[in-house]
Amino acid sequence: MQRRRTKHVGLRCSQGQNAIAQCEAFTAEIAVTGLCLTKVDGTARAGIIISLAERFALPISYVESERGSMI
Repeated sequence: MQRRRTKHVGLRCSQGQNAIAQCEAFTAEIAVTGLCLTKVDGTARAGIIISLAERFALPISYVESERGSMI
């Protein structure tokens, strides 16, 4: 049985709109299968999480805050 390989792009939510540009660059080069988002509690720009998931049709696989992982 072959293992399923996943490729995630890791983004800091504090980057705001720059996270979209970074995700565009990654998805243009590799077949990304999910999002790993960090520093979600350290920004007022947490709405970027929904924007990224919807725009790139990717599941959110991991969410991390300064206190530890949330998912």
